Amino acid sequence: MEKQIPVRLAVVLVALRLAIGWHFFIEGVKKVESQRIGKTTTAEPWSSAEYLRGSGGPFADFFRAQAGDPDAEALAYLDAGKPEAGDKSLARCLPAKTSKLWDDYFEKFARHYQLSDTDGVAVSYLIDLPFIGPTWVPDRGLSSLPQKDLARRRLEEAKERAAQWMLGLNPGDVYEIDRQLDNTTVKIKKSPKERIEDYRNLIREIHKIEKSELPAFDRPVRKDLAQLRTEARELRTTLLKDLDKILTDRLTSILTPEQKKKGTLPVERPRTWMLAFSDAVIPWGLVVV
Repeated sequence: MEKQIPVRLAVVLVALRLAIGWHFFIEGVKKVESQRIGKTTTAEPWSSAEYLRGSGGPFADFFRAQAGDPDAEALAYLDAGKPEAGDKSLARCLPAKTSKLWDDYFEKFARHYQLSDTDGVAVSYLIDLPFIGPTWVPDRGLSSLPQKDLARRRLEEAKERAAQWMLGLNPGDVYEIDRQLDNTTVKIKKSPKERIEDYRNLIREIHKIEKSELPAFDRPVRKDLAQLRTEARELRTTLLKDLDKILTDRLTSILTPEQKKKGTLPVERPRTWMLAFSDAVIPWGLVVV
């Protein structure tokens, strides 16, 4: 004679299964929705990257490699070349990876906002005139250019400006960093070049700790390792955001009011195929389960 499961136990098991399924479903929907909305000014679309990078065990290196090294990637976008004597333009110092990313973004930008190949847009500059004060002065030369050609000029200007930013050549590009000295907070000014070097040194320190000071089972000896990783992530995010802003500010300046209603188009860096696959499958897998 087969034993029957008590009714109360069956109800509890069914309720538990429904609760778990509902939790998976909601989490999946949230992830799918965040990817549908895409990157915004306040949030990033869900990605499995951080989970893969935090992998442990015998296959940790394999899974971490699928997500890519965000710090190595960031430095490849921020590592400007050295200018040579006689260079008329610093754009050649821009990292090849950044130049390629921006060229691809320009094409997406032109398609997204449907930039005109024939019609121009009004271009004006704010100039402080003697006895008059700040005055908007139209630039008839640029205003006569087709919108897409003007946008391409803005792209080249952004590349030149970005190279100056990376090399720390503009005194106006200054970061104010809070430092704690003898129970007193002081502000230290650093150029973008110095901040990029700070980031590079921080990554070296983290890698040194991970290779030489981490014992078995990935238990860190240094208690500040998590804090160092957080600092590196925040610094990486800030530097890349400021770099992208150089481009987006210049391109959006040539849009018409109607085009601006389409919203912002963020600069998105390419992912590895494995990461793209994981990001696509996992959210829908949670929904189906």
